[in-house]
Amino acid sequence: MVGESHAESSLRYLGPILSLTLVIAVHELGHVSIAALFGIKLERLALGLGPALFSGRRRGTQFVLGAIPVGAFAQMRGMNPHAVNFDRRDVRSFASKAFWARAMIIAAGPLANFVLAIAVLTGLYVAGTHVPVPMVVGTVEPGSEAARAQLRPGDAILAVGGEPTNQWSQLVEFIAERPGEVLTLFVRRDEKSFEVQIKPRADEHGRGRIGITQQYVHRKHRPGEAMRKAVSHANSLLLEGVHLLRRLAQENVAGEMVRQVSVASVSGVDAWLRAIAALSLALGAFHLLPFLPLDGGRIALIALEGAVGRPLHPKLESILHAVGTLALIAGLGWLLARDVFRLLTEGASLGASGAASSTSVSQQTPLLDAGAERQDAGLPAGGAR
Repeated sequence: MVGESHAESSLRYLGPILSLTLVIAVHELGHVSIAALFGIKLERLALGLGPALFSGRRRGTQFVLGAIPVGAFAQMRGMNPHAVNFDRRDVRSFASKAFWARAMIIAAGPLANFVLAIAVLTGLYVAGTHVPVPMVVGTVEPGSEAARAQLRPGDAILAVGGEPTNQWSQLVEFIAERPGEVLTLFVRRDEKSFEVQIKPRADEHGRGRIGITQQYVHRKHRPGEAMRKAVSHANSLLLEGVHLLRRLAQENVAGEMVRQVSVASVSGVDAWLRAIAALSLALGAFHLLPFLPLDGGRIALIALEGAVGRPLHPKLESILHAVGTLALIAGLGWLLARDVFRLLTEGASLGASGAASSTSVSQQTPLLDAGAERQDAGLPAGGAR
């Protein structure tokens, strides 16, 4: 990118990797902390992959720092039924604990991710962060349909298509679902109210855009209010995550999320912390899906053991884990292959037409900073607030 320093360029690429490693490490420490309360032995704690830059032991636990700063892993005694020291009678073993205790230990990973997100967001709101001004336009893209309709920053949009609008996300979805239709916006400017006619343009995904973003202002909050704002923000991000799961089969959501974390990494501490919170919530929610080897699948397996009143046979447990792992790898592999194929075909198409565009991906709705309301109603993600 023109004008970008070497440090910023490096951070743009390292940002998503380090951010993901951080939230994974917090996830693993969530498991470890609750396991320690039950007296379970931590045998190995690794941060990163590849050759060990550092390896040492303390009180029987091996600590490893890998050369590749990707991921984290905690190994507790009794988690692997095929380990040499596996013994259900060992009081320091995971396998020796009651069903409810094991479920708590497994659930502690996603819970740690949720706690991290709430803590980060609360800190942001206390220290001061940008918050949306309800239904007020922040920027208008030159040459956009909004500019043609003479909308201005500071205009408040009260209704669209005859329907009152209370949330920016409601406006975004209404416009996105009606590309090419003539819509009527009811607008208030200063002390005057008036109507404007506007026709959303379809972006490359067929979603309507008019070229505006929501207005944001910098504000500090008292601790109690900050906590409420953080919970509301986290809830919006989780709802956005459900929306993303529905889009996953049609769009390169994962690639877009990586791109936005990359942008956030060089956009300031505020943006980066918001990205960390969103990633942490996404990881926690993903691990709660009821599929092995995810935490949700492990909890379901423990619930099955509780229902039958005895532990599953090690071979059956291994088979279930193997099938679940293969299914997960196959699903992720399919998504990766699909996105690579789309990238190649889109690149060939753009090359043939000579009409390559540097914003072909960024037109999607922001994924990481849902906040109380989505900010984009037509500008590329990451546009000015």
